Amino acid sequence: MIKVSPILIPVCALWYGLDERAGTGGSAASGACNFLNQGAEMAEFSALVAASMGDPLVELAINASIPPFDVHFALRNALINQTDFVDELLAVHRSYEQRLYAAFAANGSLGFLPEIDPEKLMIDSGLNTASVGRLPFVSYATGFAQSLLLVAPAANQLRHLLTQSLSAEQSARMRIVTPSELQRSVEIHTRDLRVHEAVHSYATLHPEHSSRHTLQGWQGWFFGFVFGAGPALLFLFPNTTLVVLHLFAWLFFFSCVALRLLAAFASRHPSIQPVATPKPADLPHYAVLVALYKEASVASQLVSSLQKINWPQTKLKVYLVCEEDDVETPSALEAAGLPANFRVVLVPNYGPRTKPKALMYALPLVDAEFVVLYDAEDRPDPDQLLEAHQQFLVSGAKTGCVQAPLDITNSSHSVLTSLFAFEYSALFRGLLPYLSQHNLFIPLGGTSNHFRTKVLRDIGGWDPFNVTEDADLGLRLHRYGYQTKTISRPTLEDAPEELTDWIKQRTRWFKGHMQTWMISLRNPRTLISEIGWPSFLISQIMLGGIIVSALAHPILLGSVLVMGFLYLTNAAPPTISTPLALMDFLNVILGYFAFMMLGYVSIKRDEKMGVWKRFIAIPPYWVLLSLAAWRAIFQIVHAPHKWEKTPHKPTLGNAGQI
Repeated sequence: MIKVSPILIPVCALWYGLDERAGTGGSAASGACNFLNQGAEMAEFSALVAASMGDPLVELAINASIPPFDVHFALRNALINQTDFVDELLAVHRSYEQRLYAAFAANGSLGFLPEIDPEKLMIDSGLNTASVGRLPFVSYATGFAQSLLLVAPAANQLRHLLTQSLSAEQSARMRIVTPSELQRSVEIHTRDLRVHEAVHSYATLHPEHSSRHTLQGWQGWFFGFVFGAGPALLFLFPNTTLVVLHLFAWLFFFSCVALRLLAAFASRHPSIQPVATPKPADLPHYAVLVALYKEASVASQLVSSLQKINWPQTKLKVYLVCEEDDVETPSALEAAGLPANFRVVLVPNYGPRTKPKALMYALPLVDAEFVVLYDAEDRPDPDQLLEAHQQFLVSGAKTGCVQAPLDITNSSHSVLTSLFAFEYSALFRGLLPYLSQHNLFIPLGGTSNHFRTKVLRDIGGWDPFNVTEDADLGLRLHRYGYQTKTISRPTLEDAPEELTDWIKQRTRWFKGHMQTWMISLRNPRTLISEIGWPSFLISQIMLGGIIVSALAHPILLGSVLVMGFLYLTNAAPPTISTPLALMDFLNVILGYFAFMMLGYVSIKRDEKMGVWKRFIAIPPYWVLLSLAAWRAIFQIVHAPHKWEKTPHKPTLGNAGQI
């Protein structure tokens, strides 16, 4: 055996507080784990190195041709993070896993299998998909009536196994494999089962909440009657029908106005809240999920942004979930230089091609206490996970989700992106914090949602047929008695710059909100008993109110313009139209005012200059929203689960990066 040279002690002691390696691709430490900042003493590390001399795992690592410099780097991080030495060592570089396990097999005179044929695995067909990828061993067929036992010892088992002796028969039937290779082969072997469960399990277990069928029987009958009888009633009883329709639209429109005004008066100037710096040893395991499709252009930016997350690398697993027929994106991700804690998950082309389907496929692989979602173009604040974890600790076990704000960085590109940024500020800096403070229903944003993993699984995960899985999940969290809190550290995003992309994105959002609204109304009395009257009303405003307002806006605006023209030309308007026109005028003006006020109090001080330019663009912006809403009505009938992807491109230079 090779012993650890004592000369390494002063060398490592001189180096151990430096963080240069933390910034390199594939390095083991995150910037959060600065050893000196945690108050550790140099003598502590020197003692650790001295104590490691003679440790069989350290000797095994050096026998595996792993550089002593990296061995002691792993020892350092194991002390800081209170993690296993082997886990830290394998986080330094991907190739070290195969080297270490091959050396372990040789040490015990066992066979080592570097690659596994997934077709030869023998796995119980009743395997729970939640255990996929975490099997410590599996049978492997080698011929007629013959099999091997493939064993992938966990990092914390290696030290114990080094001291064990096996019989000749046991050694002959056993092959050592790496955990990542076993995980890869098991995932491939079970892919058909897992993708079937990802698509169908939620609808099977929770049919009352599933969007597989948007309308239930009575809902289909009701809407069929409305759309069928509506024109006839308008022709036969025009005045009465117009009054009823206006009152219906006014109710939802004014509800949205009132909610925005309440949030605006309660809003405070947005600011970044301080975050405590915990010891890395006290931090739990966190997972990051990113669903990607045709995102090769932003792959490098995404990997770079996620590497900046301030969290111990051995406690952070990043799952990049790609579609199986999208070969460009995984290739671009690998070319970006994935660290050891990043991995690509390929989703089979089965069922609806939606983001929630991809996430449901990846969820069984997650082995962490918390999980966060990001999109391909996201650049999260490096300390966002720290603030989210702090919020979970402060708010208690009833908090199932923490929502981070989304900041738009290309607002100066055009009027469209400027209004998009204004709208996002109103939502994420104004409205959602107001709802959170009062423990009301929150429609989640599509990204930067932090979940307790157990809670996410308990409520069924994502609905693969709902094209705005965020709003649906927000409602379901509330139905199960969980709260959603908000934090201050943002995720940077870019708004769609092309009008056609913006229209498609908004169509999908409106369509998904319609799906979720219809689900909320399948059994209103049950929903009220689960979430209470205040949250029920908020859900109807945030889901139905936004939809009805968007659909009604061009009609209300047209009514105001027509009546204004008639008065200006001294024409005689119909008597019934005068009070309706006044109602429409008040609705439209109050709607614009509430939108402007909430947005104004929610944007940062440096964004308030020239904000009047955004105000004058609000009416046409709302007309575009109406166009998207009416387009969603068409799609929900003809293509309810169609996912119109929003294309992304990398941020130019360093603009908008944290």
